[in-house]
Amino acid sequence: MQMNRYVVDTSFLVSFFNNKDVNHLKALEFMSTMYHEYLIIPTVVIAELASFRKNKKFRDLIIGNVFNIASEICSLNEANIFEYLSFRENFDINLRAMDSVILFSAVQGDAELLTFDEELLKVYSKLQKQRS
Repeated sequence: MQMNRYVVDTSFLVSFFNNKDVNHLKALEFMSTMYHEYLIIPTVVIAELASFRKNKKFRDLIIGNVFNIASEICSLNEANIFEYLSFRENFDINLRAMDSVILFSAVQGDAELLTFDEELLKVYSKLQKQRS
């Protein structure tokens, strides 16, 4: 059976674990339809989650669960850094560094991006159209 591949960003994880988040029900609904899917979480997402200081219990809850739900934790390293640099150059992406790494992770992993970040989703959709 072919597993669907997804890259999960910070906004999706926060929505999924925070029942007061405006997108909580959407995240729950999506996750409830997933069976044995391949979830890729970029290390920059974990770094961003680790920077949450206001609610340390919530931060620890998310980070603890990230390692349980992730099929793969991906990162930039010496094996893919030049591919990332080429990606940034070729697609002329105007995103924050963390978001560009998340986007690159989706492209490199041949995965769908799970995000509630409208700007990132817009760039991802545009990129998907360019690639097809």
